[in-house]
Amino acid sequence: MTARDPSALRAAIEAYQHAEAECIRLTAPDDHGSGERTARLSALSAWEAARGRALDAIEAIAGTRDLDLARRMVGD
Repeated sequence: MTARDPSALRAAIEAYQHAEAECIRLTAPDDHGSGERTARLSALSAWEAARGRALDAIEAIAGTRDLDLARRMVGD
């Protein structure tokens, strides 16, 4: 099984991976006070939305929300 547009699928997977990495980074505990926590939660929310949009793009291109299957479609 191959993707209809492998380069677009690869870009969507990369966008998902970047957003996922940011979500993981922003969920790490900190001790910088309430202002820092508020900023981190705001950024986390934005990155979670970006992750969701990337997953939607993967589904639209590959016909699946399975990231492993999508990676196999582009040979990664």
